[in-house]
Amino acid sequence: MKNRISALRAEHDKMKQADLAAIINVSPAALSGYETGKFEAPLETYKAIADFFGVTLDYLLCRSDEPSASPAIPQEAAREVLAGQGIRILLDADANLTDDQLNEIVEFIKFKRRTENR
Repeated sequence: MKNRISALRAEHDKMKQADLAAIINVSPAALSGYETGKFEAPLETYKAIADFFGVTLDYLLCRSDEPSASPAIPQEAAREVLAGQGIRILLDADANLTDDQLNEIVEFIKFKRRTENR
């Protein structure tokens, strides 16, 4: 398991521990401990990590080798989702977000809605 969290961060544009820690609301030291296997995270924390990366809890906990990630959302669909949720994002005409960047935004919004509705 310790390698799965760090591997997922690395695959996610080399996300820093501090960034993921802030997103899942734990300290960077705690996240480091989860990654190295020094600490066991509460189940809710593992769920939050799995939800953020779009993988199953079984994959995160090394009970499966299939991440079963959600299919990517095409760029136009992602824009509709963002607009449909009443979120205004000012995009510079030259910014041209990639599909991966838009998917990341959508997944973060979904994650925040799930964690705030508990």
